[in-house]
Amino acid sequence: MRIASIDIGTNTLLLLIGEVQADGSLSIVHDEHSIARLGEGVHASKCINEKAIERASHILHRYKLICDSYKVEKITIVATSAMRDADNAEYVCSILSSIIQTPISIISGKEEAYFSYVGSKETYDNPTIIDIGGGSTEIICMDNDHTIQSISLNIGAVRFTEKYFSVYPPTSEILQEAIAEIKTSLSQFTISVHSPVIVVAGTPTTLACIDQGLDEYHRDKVHGYILTYDAISSITDMLCTSSYDSLFSIKGINPKRADILPAGSLLLKSLLSYFAIEHCIVSTKGLRYGVLYHSII
Repeated sequence: MRIASIDIGTNTLLLLIGEVQADGSLSIVHDEHSIARLGEGVHASKCINEKAIERASHILHRYKLICDSYKVEKITIVATSAMRDADNAEYVCSILSSIIQTPISIISGKEEAYFSYVGSKETYDNPTIIDIGGGSTEIICMDNDHTIQSISLNIGAVRFTEKYFSVYPPTSEILQEAIAEIKTSLSQFTISVHSPVIVVAGTPTTLACIDQGLDEYHRDKVHGYILTYDAISSITDMLCTSSYDSLFSIKGINPKRADILPAGSLLLKSLLSYFAIEHCIVSTKGLRYGVLYHSII
């Protein structure tokens, strides 16, 4: 039996297909990444615009064909921050769900954190997971009672780009305002962050590409790669002092992600600094894996 999960995020739209074996185990047969930027302008307008819906629709039509070609029998679709914030979420869901012919669940920040943890922890012993999305950031760990603890911050790479990066590079004063917002958001919560720290989503995977000098993304070279705080700090400083055009010429950056990477990198650097984390492990998995694993329980 083949099953699929689709993660409709603020920036990305991700498809994962797995095959359930006779013994109940799951093997991955297809993993696809696309950028729809569904959350474009949502922070200011509280609505998902028609161009964003069109981009997402085009991707989902392609995903439907892929699922059909793999003879997928069950699809689970979740949507996160952009859909949580948009006043027209019901309208958007009706359009997108009709393409895949499957209902879309708009999950809470807590649910998003849970799926990210399940999808990313692998065999690591009691890790902390940091998932930097386009609209929100989740920090997840397990306490001594084996209960998953999480916080969901309403800050993400797309949201921060629209708020603080209207000009490239931003002034040092603007960057300090952004860092201050991150610290203020974190100060409202209590969570015990401990090593190993696993970082998920497009920001850390792209930083891993840059740190290794890769021309393009290679999963085998990115998954499990260790990013030091010093490397992240150095890359962040470079990104946050670059002009808009120069961002697109940096090796390892997907052109569709170039504009939001400085904000995402600043977020990651600030989080690691706040919790005094010296290094982190990059994961290419995350929420879509957690959704797929959960669907066979």
